[in-house]
Amino acid sequence: MSTALIDSNPVAVWSYALRDELAQHGIQTRVFPGSTLGSELERDEQVILGLLPINISGGQDVTQYSPLLRSFRMPFLFRKTAEVDCLMHRTGFLELVNAATRARGIEVVDVVTVGGMASLFTSSGPIDSLTTLRAQRIRAMDRYQVSTIESWGASSVQVAWEEVTTALQTSVVDGYLNPPGVPLAFRHTRHLRHMLALDLFTGIRFVTLSARWSDGLDDAARAALETALVNARRANRAFAAARRREDLDGLRAMGVTISEPDAEFLAELAASVSWMHEDLLGSDTMNTVTDLLENECRAY
Repeated sequence: MSTALIDSNPVAVWSYALRDELAQHGIQTRVFPGSTLGSELERDEQVILGLLPINISGGQDVTQYSPLLRSFRMPFLFRKTAEVDCLMHRTGFLELVNAATRARGIEVVDVVTVGGMASLFTSSGPIDSLTTLRAQRIRAMDRYQVSTIESWGASSVQVAWEEVTTALQTSVVDGYLNPPGVPLAFRHTRHLRHMLALDLFTGIRFVTLSARWSDGLDDAARAALETALVNARRANRAFAAARRREDLDGLRAMGVTISEPDAEFLAELAASVSWMHEDLLGSDTMNTVTDLLENECRAY
């Protein structure tokens, strides 16, 4: 099993909870932190070949196989992380996803939350209007973040994560979009002094299985895996919820100011990026996801 982050974080909590639960059923696994087994795309190949049974993916691989998974990159589509769990496990979403991904040798079974939804962190003063936002150079992870940032009128700069610290130090970028725990974990609070709480998109990683491996499991092993996945999810969600509260306190302790946009500013931010939902996902995909959210996750 390969994990995307290191110990003492929500991803590691999920990984070790799964390992320990599987061990109780006689299934031995080993956790490989970070990129020990290669880059994300290299691990993707190992999953397809059956060499890596379980992987935690940032999504570069599976989002290209199923456009439905790109919905998690859309700004303001999900109102809270609980809606992600509902979509994944109380609707037919995963069946639709895996109809595409299993043909590539990958089965998507869950997501791991990394500590809440993403906010905007900046170095040069609070962001309280589109005018102040447009003066920022914001690091973008992928084309969806590029579209989000540039729709607001700010400048986007695509920077590999390994280079973000240097980019902040040299003012190549003024900030980034991430859950609250990220600036603390990577000691970016010395540069990032302000947080605009947005609940912009979900901070998640995808849990994938090798279809070749999972197809070879007998009924007892598959049942043990399903139980382990449920228990690992519970451990991850509980840890992430507590961690978010601690992270906000930690940011304040480091002198980071936390502000919330007023209703008018938030409406402007949402309106600026609303075109992305249909234009970048496609109307069929967008309709599928929104119908599931509205009819099965928000109707109660």
